[in-house]
Amino acid sequence: MLYESERKYLATKISQLLSLGILNSEGGGFSLRLADGNILATPTGASFRLWQVNPEDFLISDPEGKVLEKGKYLAVADFPVDLHIFSSFALANSIVHLHAPYSLAFASLAKDIPPTTNLISTILPVPCLPSVDEDVLKKNYLANPYSVNIPDAVVKRPEVYIVFQRLIEKIDNQMLSRKDELQKHGLAFTVEKHGLFVIAKNIDEAIENAIRVEAAARTAIYSKIISHG
Repeated sequence: MLYESERKYLATKISQLLSLGILNSEGGGFSLRLADGNILATPTGASFRLWQVNPEDFLISDPEGKVLEKGKYLAVADFPVDLHIFSSFALANSIVHLHAPYSLAFASLAKDIPPTTNLISTILPVPCLPSVDEDVLKKNYLANPYSVNIPDAVVKRPEVYIVFQRLIEKIDNQMLSRKDELQKHGLAFTVEKHGLFVIAKNIDEAIENAIRVEAAARTAIYSKIISHG
């Protein structure tokens, strides 16, 4: 099994996040860029299997998304987003995508995460990127299909892939100019109705920043309740 120690480490981190109540069965994913440039990623459906991820379940791909080793499943549908981020953000080595409850509440309203705690100040701003109209994109594609170059690591569903292509454009427009901030700290953003993405130099930093974002969102919600109590 390739990258056994890295697999075990990521499986442990996922288990720890599950115990904190940040992971849920709606979705999410983790990707690591390894020392040789290859990518270690969670398999599709991991969230629906209640995040019971074993080291052998992870998928390994090259930087272009060619499968080098996999368990039972290919990578999550938004894996092309991760591949693009690793390609465009030279300092990024870890991406965490969570449907965490408090940050997702802000994403559902297309609101940025507010600066409610001092620990989130290092990664501000945490914007909410507007989502694309998935239903329209998929309907238009299925009505007029065309060739799409989908990475081998992802299930061949072009109508889904083009949705993430549009998301990549939004990430480039709003986050790529901030890529040098990864030298000092991570970057974080939410996508409207789709949850939190955190980019960092390593998995520990990515998880720490994800917890900071979720704490800031939780504090904002509780503060609002208290102030109106």
